Amino acid sequence: MAAVLLLLTMMASTATTTTTTQNTAIAAPTSQSSDDGAIKAAQSLHNRIFVGYVILLAITVLTIFLVWWSGNKAQDAIQSNASARIEEAKRAAAIANERAQKLENDNLKLRTDLNTESGKVAVLQKDAADAKAAQQRVETELAKQQERAAIAERALLELQARLAHRRIAPADHDRLVVSLRLYRGSTVRLTKLGDSEAAQFADDIIAVLRDAGWTVDVSTTGMLAPPRYGLLCSIDDGSLAGQSLVAMLRELPTANIQSAPHQQVVGEIVVALRPPP
Repeated sequence: MAAVLLLLTMMASTATTTTTTQNTAIAAPTSQSSDDGAIKAAQSLHNRIFVGYVILLAITVLTIFLVWWSGNKAQDAIQSNASARIEEAKRAAAIANERAQKLENDNLKLRTDLNTESGKVAVLQKDAADAKAAQQRVETELAKQQERAAIAERALLELQARLAHRRIAPADHDRLVVSLRLYRGSTVRLTKLGDSEAAQFADDIIAVLRDAGWTVDVSTTGMLAPPRYGLLCSIDDGSLAGQSLVAMLRELPTANIQSAPHQQVVGEIVVALRPPP
């Protein structure tokens, strides 16, 4: 965002300098001529066009800021919704564990009562049969509750994995660099977004490629319209370098790899937004 503002400021400054130079150049012959009406009219037209140009620059800066701001608001809303779902899953797991513990305590109490029962044989046998049936029901319910708790725990872990930022761990970085180094000098074009999570993931990929001796042509954009999600890859898999790049990309999260033989570079990679949970 700062780079865009700096570029627009430089453009405006250049245009102002040009206007001043033109005014100075026109003023010299004007001072030597009595009939300067046409020159003044041209200068007035130029000034009005320049004012319109400055207004257009201001509108462009405001539009870029609004796109960036709305993108961040959307990401915040997604993160808030996901956090609420995590908390709900945690509460469900806690309730399931509490119920399982209560059933286990009831089972222990039932076993103690059975050990202290001293009635007649017939009554004892009947009570034993009843106790056994009750125990089976308790154990069945306990197994169901434990299964529900396990399912809730797995759902929580899966949700956390979907919400986690896409990154390349240091150990994976070193391993991927070794796998690509044989084809050093190959070229990849990579598009990097202004979104913080996508930008960090793009930096991880760039670091692997450059450490392996590959050339990476990086282009940066604030947002894609319409929004795109995942790691979008078009690879020339007809070459050995392309096949090595495909093997590396398949190990990364959200990778979507398309075959694109005979393109000018080994690969075109767009590091788009992390898919919503």
